[in-house]
Formats: sequence, structure tokens, C-alpha cells
Amino acid sequence: MVPEVLSIDIFDVSGNYFAEVTLVFRDMGYRIPDWGDVQRTGNVLFADSKVEDWTGFAPLIIAEEAHIYELGELSPGTYTFDFRAWGESVENANVVVQQAEDTPTPTSTPSQWNGRCGGRASSSSSQDASAGLAELTLYAVVLFGAIGICGFPR
Repeated sequence: MVPEVLSIDIFDVSGNYFAEVTLVFRDMGYRIPDWGDVQRTGNVLFADSKVEDWTGFAPLIIAEEAHIYELGELSPGTYTFDFRAWGESVENANVVVQQAEDTPTPTSTPSQWNGRCGGRASSSSSQDASAGLAELTLYAVVLFGAIGICGFPR
């Protein structure tokens, strides 16, 4: 069976690229015994999955199934990720990897960090401390959200 692809989203986490493939099935009578491994030929990355469809009775419930492929570190250039089923191309997505910019040199000094992102706050800067705690919380959500996306429990 060749599945219908709802989406292919390509994203990077700290320089490692991933492709999330979301499939849609018309009923519950399917299984994916093998999502396939990522292979590469030039600037084309692909995975060949094995999707099986039960020919007997199956509840008519539209179902989605998603899988995340690790594409790894990619040098600057244009790449295509091709999702395949039983050797047949089903859907593809392109990604352009830009040259990494140099890390900017910090212009603030440690004394300016007082009360920011978990730093020690003086008693007169409770508003700065609240802002620092909010930023720390935001960073934790972003960090743990990214870990959840990469295959750890969400």
C-alpha cells in the first residue's frame, strides 16, 4: 500500500537535521513494520518504508501516524528528502542549509546579568528577577520541547 502523506516537516536542532513524516490512513487496518533507514545519494536523502494494508474488515476511522528521521549534520546546500513506500516515491520536501554564521561576541558583562536567567538578584531588582525567571522558564520549555520532538517522551 502507498500511504497518503499529510506532511513532511524538516527542522534542525543544534545543527542536526530531522524530517518528520506524517501519514494519513483511511481506516485502522494498516501497519508499518519498517519505516526504513535514511540513505543518501548526493543531495537526495530518502527512506523506503514498508506499509501494509489489511484487506479484511477494519474500523473506518481516519488515522495519522508520524515518524521522525534523523538526517544528521548537513553542509551548506540544497537537499531533498524523499519518503518512499515499497520503492515508490510518495512525497518529498526540500531544505536549504545556509552557511553557519560566526557566534557573536557578547557585549554585556557579568554584572549586567544580575537577576537574569537564574542569576543572583539584589533585593532592589525583584522585577528583574521575575523577568529572569520567566526567561529561564521559556528556555526550559524550548529545550525540553526540542527533546520531545527528537524522540524522547513528550
